[in-house]
Order: sequence, then structure tokens, then C-alpha cells
Amino acid sequence: MPNTRIREIEARIVERRPRIDDWLQIQASGLKLPFYTSSDLRNAGYKISIVDTNLFPAGFNNLCGKFFDYSADAAKRFIQGRFGSAVKRVVLVPESHTRNAPYVDNVAALERLLQAAGYEVRLGFLGESREATVEVRGTKGDEHTLHVLRREGAAVSAGGFVPDLILLNNDLSGGRPEILEGLEIPITPPLEMGWWSRRKNVYFEILDPILREFAGILDVDPWLLSAITEVEREVDFKSSQGLDRLAARVDGVIARAREKYREYGIAEPPYVFVKHNAGTYGMAIISVASGEEIRQPNRKIRQKMSAAKGNVEVSEVLIQEGVPSIDLVIDCPGEPVMYLIGLDPIGGFFRQHCGRSERENLNAPGSTFARLCLRPEGVAAPSTECYQDTCLRTVYGVMAQVAALAAGHEIRRMAPAAP
Repeated sequence: MPNTRIREIEARIVERRPRIDDWLQIQASGLKLPFYTSSDLRNAGYKISIVDTNLFPAGFNNLCGKFFDYSADAAKRFIQGRFGSAVKRVVLVPESHTRNAPYVDNVAALERLLQAAGYEVRLGFLGESREATVEVRGTKGDEHTLHVLRREGAAVSAGGFVPDLILLNNDLSGGRPEILEGLEIPITPPLEMGWWSRRKNVYFEILDPILREFAGILDVDPWLLSAITEVEREVDFKSSQGLDRLAARVDGVIARAREKYREYGIAEPPYVFVKHNAGTYGMAIISVASGEEIRQPNRKIRQKMSAAKGNVEVSEVLIQEGVPSIDLVIDCPGEPVMYLIGLDPIGGFFRQHCGRSERENLNAPGSTFARLCLRPEGVAAPSTECYQDTCLRTVYGVMAQVAALAAGHEIRRMAPAAP
């Protein structure tokens, strides 16, 4: 298998870095980039691809401890550049699943990050509660107080705390919250980017020409930096509605991938992921090797694809070329997840799963995390050459920057009036 191609891509990025940096800045000019993103990458050795980009990322607790040293500066630069130096008070609005202790650790890490950037921070609560506050605990038993949001004219408050900025870490899968409509206070990311509205196929349609332009700078085939992606609507795995159409689409993507495999001498069989077009948390996603697995779905597939986060019905899906992962962490398959504030890479981790193969979805119960440090710090290195610090700053980091650019263009399309 031609696993050395990732090294060729790395060498070209290093060689053309000044040109790439200029291109990134030109691309970002005039864009309202998201405050933060996390991008899931898959490195197959013969190609590397962005397979998902989250605008409401959790997992900040899994980043290297030293990330505060530079991410706080990045956060301050972003907020001052976008919203001005008058912003002093920030309400951070997390998800409402308050019993998820690892997620609470993520919220605490974000709170510390904003405080390190010099902001006064209060945690807001968007869910239902009879009390004015909700107490939550992290994995070490540390307690945090969420204040139920109250509307006050064209503003909101969290326990009497009126912010200058609202930072959402809630992906709004359950819908657009009325309490946040028509505020004078800026909200980032914009409400329009919540999963009640956002669709993955739109993101990948926007990403495609940007990746092609980037591939042109590197003089490589765009396929080496992307995953073939299509969408199918009006499907129902419970009633089998639309599954024949979906199966044909699956076979079509596999056929396209097979042609590229032949071109590059890749012996392994191609496959695809079928995933909810508005999903997150690794829910409602399966891998299949042929359309026949869709035409005749077993009980496990029907159950997995019937509903996504918040029990939202799955009616449209993304069909995405599967990219196997060569990254191994302590002999378990892993995939890099890179974190950015604006266009600044601040860290990441390998999501690893010892119960899954390199061809399966790794964002599943049982996954663990190995820190990817962009600065010197003790880490458990995976058994891949492309783990060295130089590679993180080049291949993984630049791909994440391209992913963030696409998210900025998506915001321009979906929320043109957003501050």
C-alpha cells in the first residue's frame, strides 16, 4: 500500500508554506470565521481527508495542559477582532445533558480558557429547570453552577449577569431557542449554525472547491485531500422508504472510489460511511461495503439509523467514501481531531478505539483520547511516522485550517447577517 504519499504531501506543504499562509489569509479576508472548530481527519497513508467539522466542539478537556498558554491569546485576539475591546463579560451556554461528567470537564476547560483570556465568565443553562441554578459535576467531583437564562428585553442574563457576548457550546439539535432570538448581544457561533438548520452536505459542497484550490497549490490530485461525498434525502430505515435509492447512491460512491483505487494501485476494497446529515456525537452512522447492505438492512442497522441525538428522526443521510486510518495509538486505531480558534491551531487529540477496526467509526462508546500536543509535553506517541511535531503543524494543522475556512464560508451562506 502506498503509505508514503502522506510524506510527499507533508514535504510539499513545508516547501510551499509561505504561499499557503498567504492563501489562507486571503481566503479568510472578509470571512466571519467561527470562534472555534474541531475537525475529524482520517489519514490512510495514501490520502488524508476531512471527514467532519464541528462548530460547537466538546473535548477541550482532552487537549494538552499547556494549550492555555497560547489558546487564551488566540481567544482574546478573535473576540477583540470580531466583537471589539468593549466585550468584558461572556456567558458560555453548554449542552443541557448535565449528568455527562466528561462533558462538564469540557465546559470547565472552556471557562478557564475564557478567564485566562481576561474575560469574566458565567455559565448559562438553556434547558428546563424549576430552580434558578443547576449544579453539575465533573469527573473529579468538582462542582459547577449553571444559571438559568432569563430574558430581559433585548438582552438575556444568567443569574443577574448580563453579558456582552454569548458563546454557544450547545449545538441546538433540539431547535432554535426562542429566548436567544433578536438579541442585541452578539452570539457566536450564530444560531443558524445549529443542527436544527445546518446540513453536512452543504458544508462539504462548500469545502470541495476550497480543497481543490489548496490541492492546486500543492500540485496534487484533490482526491488525495478529500473524501467523495454525496447526499440522499427522504429515507426511512424503519419503513425502508428510499432505501433502494440510497443503495444505488452507495454503489455509485463505491464505484467512483474503486476507480481512484485502481489509479493509485490500492489493493484493499473501498467502502462508505452512511451518516445522519445533521448529526453529531457519532450517532446514526454505519459503514457498509455495498448497497446490498442498505437494501437488506439488519436489525442493528435499522436501530442505529432510525434516530440521532435528541431522538431526532433520520430522514436524510450523507454517503461518504470511507478513509481507513493508519494512525495507531498503543496498537489501537485512532484518528486525529484538531482544534482551532479562528485560524489558529491550539491542539488536538487522537480519538482511539481498541474495539474497532481502522475502517470503522471510532467516535463510539468505548473510545479514549491520546493528546496531540503542538508544544513540547509528555504524550503517548502513536506508531506512525506522521506523528512528529513538524507533521502536526503541517499536514494535520493545515487541513484543519482549510476545514475552518470552509466553515467561515458556510456561515457567510447560512447566517449572512451574523455579527
